[in-house]
Amino acid sequence: MEEILFFLVAFIISYIVSPKTLRMLEMGGIMKRNYQGKSIPVAAGIIFSVVLALTYAFLGVFSYLTQEAYVFLGLISLVSLAGFIDDVAGNREKRGFFGHFSYFFKNREFTTGIWKAGVGGTAALLAALTTSFSWWHVMLNALLIALMTNIFNLFDVYPGRSIKIFFLAALGIVILIPSYTANILLYPLIGAVAAYAVFDFQGKAMMGDTGSNLLGLAVGLAVVAGGSWGTRMIIVMVLIILHLVSERYSFSQIINNNRVLLILDRLGRRD
Repeated sequence: MEEILFFLVAFIISYIVSPKTLRMLEMGGIMKRNYQGKSIPVAAGIIFSVVLALTYAFLGVFSYLTQEAYVFLGLISLVSLAGFIDDVAGNREKRGFFGHFSYFFKNREFTTGIWKAGVGGTAALLAALTTSFSWWHVMLNALLIALMTNIFNLFDVYPGRSIKIFFLAALGIVILIPSYTANILLYPLIGAVAAYAVFDFQGKAMMGDTGSNLLGLAVGLAVVAGGSWGTRMIIVMVLIILHLVSERYSFSQIINNNRVLLILDRLGRRD
């Protein structure tokens, strides 16, 4: 019952807040050209952290939450802020771990990607420290959370792609490895993202790293909270393989060359 309440409250708030926030971003000039060359609001993922905070504020009055929820809210807001900086001031010519770090070692200058990686890594470590009981678990959980956060960034290239992955991952987690953490993070975020998604799918807004960072961290936290040691090890290995593949190949190219993946990728999207 509480899970339904988490979803509904967040959905209603997001339904009200989303169009107003997108208009605010547009008026503030926080715009970028999408893959079609259209100038649309970017960093729309700020909606998710705001909706999550408002949902927690409302439900907290009725004692539906523990202090753990507010710790996670702080970590999620932190990585979302790092993503916002990258959305607003980032250089898209340098992508991937090696691209950003090679630029740093060559020029001795930070890119927003380095900044984002540092903040994201710190948030992943802090999150692992709150959910782990030994250093081995801390190391594994921090790595899983960091990799999960970044993989959502790598997939967030076309409208709705990362959102679909989030929905699939979230539903899989709440069904297969449910936990209190999954309840307080994923159900509200499913509601928040569902109300916003129409703007993303129609190419009217980009959630950007502001949103993908947040969703990746939330999914990572939920996996850490509910997954067994073996499950987490398998997921970490899969994430490492995906990151290595991304350094050599484009996920979009792989998807475009696979008929089934292409159909799923274009589902609900307006090209």
